[in-house]
Amino acid sequence: TKESCDLTTDEGVSSATETIKNVVADGFRVEMWSLLPCKAWSSWNEFNAWKLGTKFRRRLKLMHDESQILIDNFILIASLVIELGGDVSFEWPAFCEGWNIDRLQFFFSKHGFEAARCDGCSFGLVGHDGRLIKKPWLVQTTNKIMHHN
Repeated sequence: TKESCDLTTDEGVSSATETIKNVVADGFRVEMWSLLPCKAWSSWNEFNAWKLGTKFRRRLKLMHDESQILIDNFILIASLVIELGGDVSFEWPAFCEGWNIDRLQFFFSKHGFEAARCDGCSFGLVGHDGRLIKKPWLVQTTNKIMHHN
């Protein structure tokens, strides 16, 4: 969590990597599930940038910059997990623009990630009114069992 390992800071990344190394040294296998904030990569942002103008575009640039830091640190930590024999899964909305980031695509390809698509309603996701929500998710994973099930 951000409270235990803030991945926007060097200290948080160091804490996460040390925790992973310690867990593996204690004889456990790491299963890393990652869900970074996706707001910066919403498909609505292109429309909002056009409609809301310069102030929104500046705010969006800041969100992109922070997200890029998180993505770089995710890649660093996920590489360690894979190197130590663990599995990594990365979840975002299925139609998130962030899936098009070259570094992520290269990382997923390099490590043999496979895509698993599902909708929130399949897992009982409901709105405030109690009705099921068809929220499309995409998970890139190295976990073959998860991918095939």
